[in-house]
Amino acid sequence: MPNEHIHLPGIDPPAAPPTPIPPNPVPIAYVAPPLPQQAAPSPQQVAALQQTGESYRAIRKTAAVANFSGITTLVIAVGSAAFTAVDPGLVSGLITAILAAVGTVELIGRRKLLRGGANATRMLALNQLAFLAAIIVYCCAQMATFSVSTITSQIPAEFGTLDPSSQQLIRQLWNGFYILLIILSIIFQGGLALYYHRKAQHVARFRSADQWEKDLLMRIAQ
Repeated sequence: MPNEHIHLPGIDPPAAPPTPIPPNPVPIAYVAPPLPQQAAPSPQQVAALQQTGESYRAIRKTAAVANFSGITTLVIAVGSAAFTAVDPGLVSGLITAILAAVGTVELIGRRKLLRGGANATRMLALNQLAFLAAIIVYCCAQMATFSVSTITSQIPAEFGTLDPSSQQLIRQLWNGFYILLIILSIIFQGGLALYYHRKAQHVARFRSADQWEKDLLMRIAQ
């Protein structure tokens, strides 16, 4: 008979001890490492940020002026285009093209200003000076090519003809109108060009600032 059931004392191997069941692990709360302490800005950094902020406010005001100037010029260009469509002509078509170009450049300059473009104010100033030159050339051409006979030929015969003194008065009024237009253009277009030129220092100050200063100011202004 098989003897696997015979147990001899001191010979049989000892029974293996039961495997202990490990206790449930106690969860350990995660403690995040302390954040690095940010140093307070120095008085020099605060002063630099204030100066950059003042420059950026001046830039935004200048951009608003360019936006108004550009939209106004484009509106006039649309009116001139409508007039040209009714009465086509080389001069009216050229005027419309100049107005549209000036208004477009103003809006492009505004966009460059808000981004701190290096040549934004220079481009806007030259745009206004070119517009002023075009106005002066147009006014001088109108005065040089004016003919009293063109007006007298349109007067009905029953009203008679204009005497020399009346013709001289008409010429003076015609020239006076265009001289006044030149003076007003020098005041407005020339003054606007000077205004843009003087704002170049604010663009230079804004461009020289640290990138974090520029990002912060542009984010606040949005």
